[in-house]
Amino acid sequence: MALSFLLLVLYSTGVHALTPVEALESLELEELAASYSERQVNQLLAGQELGLSATDRRAVAALLSLGALTPDDCADPDRVASKLDAYLNIIQTNHPARVGKVGDVSLPLALGRKWEHDLLKDQRLIEALADSLATGVITGYDIRSRVVYDGFPPGQTFIYSHSSARHLRQLFALLAAEKLSAWVYVTPKVSAFLYRDGWGSGSSKIRTLPSGLSLVEGEELAVLFHFDVAEDRARFHQLILNHAKRDSKSEEGIIADAWWQPFYYTDAPLDGFDPISLVVIGSGELEATLTVTLDRSLAVREVFSHLGFETRIHQVWVNPAFYRFLEGDFK
Repeated sequence: MALSFLLLVLYSTGVHALTPVEALESLELEELAASYSERQVNQLLAGQELGLSATDRRAVAALLSLGALTPDDCADPDRVASKLDAYLNIIQTNHPARVGKVGDVSLPLALGRKWEHDLLKDQRLIEALADSLATGVITGYDIRSRVVYDGFPPGQTFIYSHSSARHLRQLFALLAAEKLSAWVYVTPKVSAFLYRDGWGSGSSKIRTLPSGLSLVEGEELAVLFHFDVAEDRARFHQLILNHAKRDSKSEEGIIADAWWQPFYYTDAPLDGFDPISLVVIGSGELEATLTVTLDRSLAVREVFSHLGFETRIHQVWVNPAFYRFLEGDFK
C-alpha cells in the first residue's frame, strides 16, 4: 500500500514533481531503468503493480535502488516530492565538499584522504585573529575555504567540527545505526580557541600566551550534515548527548575522543539551542568564522572592519554545551 502513494505524488496535478522517468532522464540514468529485469523490479516494488506502466515501474525501482527514495518514504507524498527534488539538486550541484551519505559503506573511508590544511594560511588574517584572542575580543576562531558552506537550504543542516577522524568515523556509524538520513560534506579548517582548566591536561596542542591565557590550536574537519528532514536535527542532538559528549574524566560508553563541549550549530531555531552570531571575516580565498554572543557581535565585527577585512554576520543556533563555553564554563 505504501508505494501506491508514490503514484499519487508523481502524477497529481496538485504537486509540482517530476515523473519517475523524467527524474531519471535528469540524472542521465534512463538506461539503468531499462536494464532492470521484471524479477528485479518486482523485488524492489515488493511485487505491487500499482497501475504503473512497465516503463514507470522500472523508473520507480531505479529511484529506490539509487537511494533517492526508500520504501518508508513512499507512505508520505510530501516527503517523496521533497526527497526527489532534493536528491536531484544535490546530485546535479556536485558540491566539492560532498563525500557521501550516512549509511554509505565508503563514507568512513572518505576521511582517510589528505586534507590540505596547509592551504589555509593567511598570515595577515592569522595575526589579526591571534591579537584578538590575546586581548579577549574573541574566544576562538576557525579558518576554512571561503563560502564553502553557503547556499544550503535553511533549517536542514548542522555543521559539526572535530579534530579526530576516528571520532567522526564512529559518529557516522552511530547516525547510520539510528537510521538518520543525511548527506555529508567535509572541509578542512584550522582552529584556535581558549583552553578551559576543567578539561584536564593531555593535549600537546596547548599553547600559553604571554597574557597567561592558554590556547588549543590545531587542524580540524568541519562536517556539514544535510538532513532529509529538519526534524532529524533534534535526533542528531540527542545522539550527541548520549554517545559523543564527555561529562566526566572517567566516563565510559561514549565514542572515541569525545569532547566536553562539542561544537555544532544550525541556521534555524531549534528547541533548547541558543542564538549566537557567526561573524565571518573574509580574506582572499579564505574566511574566518568567529562564534560570539549576540550582544558582542557588532563590537567584534567593528574590530576586523577597522583593520580592512570584509565582514558579515549570520545568526545561528548553537548547542547548549558550546554556548556555555562562550560564557566561560568548561562542560
